[in-house]
Amino acid sequence: MTSAGCHRAPLQYSRNKSAGDKITSGTFCKEFPEMKKAIWRAVIEAGFIVFLFYSNLLMGEFSRSGKGREMGLAWAVADILTPANFAIAIAAALIGYVVVEFLRNKF
Repeated sequence: MTSAGCHRAPLQYSRNKSAGDKITSGTFCKEFPEMKKAIWRAVIEAGFIVFLFYSNLLMGEFSRSGKGREMGLAWAVADILTPANFAIAIAAALIGYVVVEFLRNKF
């Protein structure tokens, strides 16, 4: 076993008439698919938090005190899609992801 849990199989010589003679090194690492899976899970969870943040902002534009009723949907969407709101959404998503992962590992 080498570093990071990767396994190294011995060189294999295979004779296959259709593919020709082939020497393959059996190096593979099982951690890459799991790391890829963890990254996708983080992206999906953070994306869901961002979605909830923006949907909450959009609902707020159409509440009794919001101007979305008067100005329309296009104005409301333009009003909530600002760089400041995006920064807040990303920060909230990262904090939310860290908290959820902490709770997931603890319980």
